[in-house]
Amino acid sequence: MQRAGKIRQLALLIAAALTLGAPQALDAALVNDALVCPPAEIELSPTTHLRSISLDLRGVAPTVAEYKAVADLGEVPDQLIEEWLASPEFQARAVRYHRSLLWHNLSNLDLFGNRAKLRKTGGLYNNGNRATNYRGLRNQVCLNEPVQYDDDGNIVTFEEVKEDGTIVHREGFVWVNPYWAPETTIKVCAFDAQEAATSPSGKNCSTNSGASDIGCGCGPNLRHCSYGAINRTILASMSEDVDRRVADNIAANKPYTELLTGKTMWVNGPLSHYLRYHRGVTSGLSSNPLAMHESQIPVIGYPEKNTWVAVQLGDHHSGVLTSPAFLLRFQTNRARANRYFNSFLCQPFQPAPGGIPASTDEEAKETDLQERHGCKYCHALLEPSASFWGRWRPSGAGYYTADAYPMFREDCHACAVKGSGCSNYCKSNYITKALAPSEEEYFGYYKSYLHQREQHMENVEEGPALLVQRTLVDDRLPMCTSRQAGQWLLGRELLPQEQGWIVERSHDFITSGLSFRALVRSIVTSEMYRRVR
Repeated sequence: MQRAGKIRQLALLIAAALTLGAPQALDAALVNDALVCPPAEIELSPTTHLRSISLDLRGVAPTVAEYKAVADLGEVPDQLIEEWLASPEFQARAVRYHRSLLWHNLSNLDLFGNRAKLRKTGGLYNNGNRATNYRGLRNQVCLNEPVQYDDDGNIVTFEEVKEDGTIVHREGFVWVNPYWAPETTIKVCAFDAQEAATSPSGKNCSTNSGASDIGCGCGPNLRHCSYGAINRTILASMSEDVDRRVADNIAANKPYTELLTGKTMWVNGPLSHYLRYHRGVTSGLSSNPLAMHESQIPVIGYPEKNTWVAVQLGDHHSGVLTSPAFLLRFQTNRARANRYFNSFLCQPFQPAPGGIPASTDEEAKETDLQERHGCKYCHALLEPSASFWGRWRPSGAGYYTADAYPMFREDCHACAVKGSGCSNYCKSNYITKALAPSEEEYFGYYKSYLHQREQHMENVEEGPALLVQRTLVDDRLPMCTSRQAGQWLLGRELLPQEQGWIVERSHDFITSGLSFRALVRSIVTSEMYRRVR
């Protein structure tokens, strides 16, 4: 940047000299000096170093008093850096940095199926999708008059014939205090406002199957349904749960691995309501089976968006890697493993130089990607790594326990061998059909075990925490964390010849007990950082 400034200055001198008609008067020494690169070893002055650290750690420039203190001292004191690293401002900076690693923005997801979404038509809240079952015509709204009941308590409907001959049956409305605004009262079509937990036909009204039953509505205070910005609010709460885990790790100066293996989740009103009442009425992104005991969910009213409670989870959880936001952002186990390898191991899955070689028709029939020609280059590592999430639901955030879904089921094996008679439980969760002869040996196994080698079987049961521990022991996690943080603070990619600097930072990181704050301090006090302009 200094060289560029000198070249611009030289250009101005040349232009001025030409204008004055005296180009010969230019000083040759000045020309030569402007074209010479500055020495590479020049360090930032103490005050410029102070400014760089302040902008990186707090996002603001130093105060006049801070400038004066450093100018008088001749260096940035360690105590000041420690204060900044412990500040809420640095926590916020660390949260932003980890968003670039975890990608937990969920704003484009839809948690709710159409049968769980309410709309407002002519002042009446209703569900246009369920109207077919309720009234005989999609998007048909009820009458704008109070509902009537017969002697048995059933909703009374009034028959109408449309111009095209379609017959509809319309009921009146009831007044409801909705869970999203309990202090208000709204008009809700009576069928949509039904409060029964189970329909007369036996359907659970808090599930997708119940939502298609005429005997089910949205439940008390409409708790099973969504309206307006509720989907967006719940997704934002899931993302903030991850942000709070990061901020908590930095604030308490915990080992960095706690972020990836910890058992604490942050729950607010919208998240509490979703986990208690919404997880069964979904667009396919299900959080069933619930990854915690229902008694662990704090009872917080939906409107309490700013009330956050720390919830201690079971041993099968693994920090942000099993958070609802991470699981919903990366909806396959391969995608989950891929994000971990990219962000925390600096090992992107990429084809060999020259691309993936073409396969013969016979080679393309291989269903084990760890063996398929052209695919095994990445999948020999990706498949066993993905299996660490083998008990976490794809396209959702549910957890399949080993008690309810054991590794092997004799009944699922028997029906698979017989070729018929498999229950929905077996067909949905166990290998009961083979796409190739090599898959037949897995009949009766839980689906996550398909093509797993003997040495990888424990991955499914131990979960992502075991992956984190293994990559900590072999130094991949500390080295990559140091590299990623270094590039963040230096503002550029690191060069191959700077690998030694990364090794030094990683050593400091490890000896500090894996303190992210200590790693950042090691970076901003290093000679390399003091040469960055």
